[in-house]
Amino acid sequence: MVLCSKFKRKVLIRTDSNEVVSSGHVMRCLSIADALRSFDIVSVFAVSSTDMNEVIRARGYDCVNLGSDWSNLACDFPLIERLLESDDYSFVLIDTYSITNEYVSRISAYCPVGYLGSKALISDSLTLIVNYSTAIDQDFYAQYYGNETTSLLGPRSLSFGCVQSCLVCIIQLCVVGTFRKNKLNASCFLGASYLLISCLMCLTWLILC
Repeated sequence: MVLCSKFKRKVLIRTDSNEVVSSGHVMRCLSIADALRSFDIVSVFAVSSTDMNEVIRARGYDCVNLGSDWSNLACDFPLIERLLESDDYSFVLIDTYSITNEYVSRISAYCPVGYLGSKALISDSLTLIVNYSTAIDQDFYAQYYGNETTSLLGPRSLSFGCVQSCLVCIIQLCVVGTFRKNKLNASCFLGASYLLISCLMCLTWLILC
């Protein structure tokens, strides 16, 4: 039984790395893309410059060079909109400090949007926000992000591997059409979280097959 044919199974990852922005943004996104690939989910990278193109393509991913100003994401338009219109993307993951509410709002008109980072972004258009930094302003997230946005907030005691697994699960569920919006705090995912995540990933694999 194949259920995945009616769902879009492609994720667009908007990130950057250059002389100002560290390569860590691209590298953690590559790790997420690798995990998604294990579920036959295609990841396409969109970047402002060619600095990391060889690294991204060496890992087996298409990389679209937007030729825009990394510090002003508004320069991405209309190229990135044409990209989203021309193909079936089910999710856009953004990992850049240059993210703005306007950018998220326009992108969310095409598909759900997630943000990976620590910027104090206020947006009512985000489906997912992940901040695994050591200093979390819980009051900020409680004030601006309610039940419509899934929040994964990780303290020092939580490894990025766990948060990454949660992120992959949520994107995976979104891609196969069974995404449930709920409020999550990564500090709750300790030992038992690994078992839960494994179960979810196995269940999703069975659905796809």
